[in-house]
Amino acid sequence: MQIRFITNADGVKEWIMVEVQGSLQCDGDMSGLLAGNLAWRKSTGQPLLLIGHLMLEGKLVTLDKPLGVLRPGDGETPNEVTAVAIVRRKILFKQRPRPIVSAGNNFVN
Repeated sequence: MQIRFITNADGVKEWIMVEVQGSLQCDGDMSGLLAGNLAWRKSTGQPLLLIGHLMLEGKLVTLDKPLGVLRPGDGETPNEVTAVAIVRRKILFKQRPRPIVSAGNNFVN
């Protein structure tokens, strides 16, 4: 069987994969909710992932072999696969998260 690859109309986009060591757990359904905020430290360009009161520090890594993100064809064209994106880099978070402690309000009577 031959499978024909088709690029989307905008060309193939480049995506960056996010890899987190360990697991993320949540009580309840996360559908439609944000898991955290991804930011970049201005001074070093280091990626940061903020989840609740935890901060993970990561680094940008180039993959040894790029990965393709593919979408299978619909019922009319089952032998076609659309190339949606290519992944050449990943943001790797492999250290333990650090707690973010904010300065509390000190009330003096």
